[in-house]
Amino acid sequence: MKACFLVLIAFVAISPVLGQSESDFRVSVNLSGDGVVIDKYLGKEKIVVIPATIQGFPVREIGERVFERTYDVISVTIPEGVTKIGKVAFLGCFYLASLTLPSSLRYIGEEAFMYCHSLPLPTQAQLRKLGYEGRF
Repeated sequence: MKACFLVLIAFVAISPVLGQSESDFRVSVNLSGDGVVIDKYLGKEKIVVIPATIQGFPVREIGERVFERTYDVISVTIPEGVTKIGKVAFLGCFYLASLTLPSSLRYIGEEAFMYCHSLPLPTQAQLRKLGYEGRF
């Protein structure tokens, strides 16, 4: 009984490191046809690690309203290769306290992080340097 319990704890402790399942995301092919846009997060995890590829295509964009009002999410890691975060993508993610951004990011849509009150000031400053002008 103790061995099963320890294995379960180990799995729960490392599962965020493994990333999300492709089925946690609804995607579409981007306009240039060289990757996918994440259209919606369907998962239930609090710590979200977006995979670099889904269905064999590189993830290029986080679309509009992908994480809107996903109250349980506290951390999101966006992979290298993502160049765009759409409008209001994280609207109302009140408890989002950790955000890892790729160096490939070039565009952040209007109010993408509106009502993300838990983002720390250094993260807010990093977003401002990338051109984000919306409210937190």
